[in-house]
Amino acid sequence: MNDTTEGWTIALARATSEADITPYMVRVRDHPPAGLDRTQFPYLLELTWTFFSRRAGQPDEAEEERMDELEDLLEENLERMGEAVLMAVITGKGQRVWLWYIRDVETTERLFNQALAEKEPYPIEINILLDGKWQQYQKIRASAANADS
Repeated sequence: MNDTTEGWTIALARATSEADITPYMVRVRDHPPAGLDRTQFPYLLELTWTFFSRRAGQPDEAEEERMDELEDLLEENLERMGEAVLMAVITGKGQRVWLWYIRDVETTERLFNQALAEKEPYPIEINILLDGKWQQYQKIRASAANADS
């Protein structure tokens, strides 16, 4: 399955290992937003939410609603402020991973904490990597493009 929705590709992909046939869903932007200078967003912010799954590696409805709430909060408080851009979301094998490219670690951390200050804690792990060439995005985008191959 491979679908395009408003500048995003949604694909059902499979792990690269023959021993692991668990599918996962990939939602990836077709291109960075118009006018975005990638060199201004050199850091990759990976947010990982691990969950127990009874639905082929996918979250249950209630957990998915909380995940959507988190994504909406971060879009409103990071992306709309021009500090980050969400480029991909991968869900499967009991995890959802959001890939955001960010301008500055300290500013993003401050805005992130402000956005979530009034909310119940989310069960997420945060990892920040230097990825000035956006290699992780390119890898995920290629994986989604080849999902039906």
